[in-house]
Amino acid sequence: MRFVFPIIVFAVVVGVFYSLIGRRTSQRDVLSVVLAFVAAVPLLSGAWLLMAEYARQQDGRVVSGVIVGKLSSTGESGSQTIGGNRQWRSRRLPSVLTPDGFHYDQVLARILLTGSPDAWVINYRYPCENGRACYHRDFVRHDLWSALQVGQPVNVRMTRDQSDSGRLDENLLWPTALVRLGIGAILALVAGLVSGRLIRRRPKYVMAPGVVTAVEPIGTGGWRVRFAYFSDDGTAQESVDQVFVAGVKPGDDCTAVYSPARPDLGTLRLAERT
Repeated sequence: MRFVFPIIVFAVVVGVFYSLIGRRTSQRDVLSVVLAFVAAVPLLSGAWLLMAEYARQQDGRVVSGVIVGKLSSTGESGSQTIGGNRQWRSRRLPSVLTPDGFHYDQVLARILLTGSPDAWVINYRYPCENGRACYHRDFVRHDLWSALQVGQPVNVRMTRDQSDSGRLDENLLWPTALVRLGIGAILALVAGLVSGRLIRRRPKYVMAPGVVTAVEPIGTGGWRVRFAYFSDDGTAQESVDQVFVAGVKPGDDCTAVYSPARPDLGTLRLAERT
């Protein structure tokens, strides 16, 4: 299961670049693609977290673990510091010299759930497969962080087949998963709006100079007029329209109005007569 996430990301990248092959991309296209990739991070991580939490609740088990460390972004109560510029200056904590837990969506999720970007981390040890001792880290609420102490036994909830790393039994992750999904959905909506694909616009029409090539009378007192013109890509086009103005003859100048989607279906606009 841990390989699914990078496979999905790779598939999204390949799909996006394939859709852009042979197209002239505008700044709007580039911005929408960047926003789509930014949105994919919380969407995929939120979905992954939601599936893992569902599996723990539906077919999980609880094992006994023990707290081996506490960290925070504020250094409260003398705890080791994680996050911020201080983590890059410190060489005593190589395990936290990564952006783990400090991706933009995780910071936003903390702000939305707790009102603060501060991070509160519990490190714990628990038995896993083959009798090994596994170590994991949970980002928790401040009240739970304050209540737990190093050396204290804790319950760790994990899936029965141990396909995920588990979490503290008291640290429900449903809200975090849903908030991340919400952040991703909003960013995906913005990407769609920027691309213009979510906005239904009136069709735009193009005008091109043309010339009348043939005029035939019709029974209703009008004339069927054939006219020729060149579309934007330089292709010669010919179309037919009906007019009820007398005196139109082959060779007269006119204007063709057509949709870029169907340049062969032009409508006639006659030049002003003096």
